[in-house]
Amino acid sequence: MASRRRPIQATSRIFRFRMAGTGQKNGAILKTLWIEDDSGCWLWIGCIHKVTGYAKKQWHGRTLLAHRWMYEQRIGPIPAGLVIDHVCNVRNCVNPEHLQAITQAQNVQRCYDQGRHPRRKSQ
Repeated sequence: MASRRRPIQATSRIFRFRMAGTGQKNGAILKTLWIEDDSGCWLWIGCIHKVTGYAKKQWHGRTLLAHRWMYEQRIGPIPAGLVIDHVCNVRNCVNPEHLQAITQAQNVQRCYDQGRHPRRKSQ
């Protein structure tokens, strides 16, 4: 059975937050997300990079990766030397509960372990 998608409602409890440092409610982002009922992923349906599949967002005149932007808005600054990993393995997911700050070495190892690395499959 295919998973059901539903648009995020502005009254949804999980999206009642203020943008860090701006004091503004986050209305525009509600139009660019869907919640996957089965997985809990918050799928970014705005701009998606054609090659990598990662979600992109314009913020103060800069193009950012949406998952990194969401992590910083909901969790805090990304620690120096760490990257943001999608624990759910869905590149356009921006659910902060599915994002984890890890080292690049850990990220590559997870790719190998899960058979997602293009050059080497796990044993």
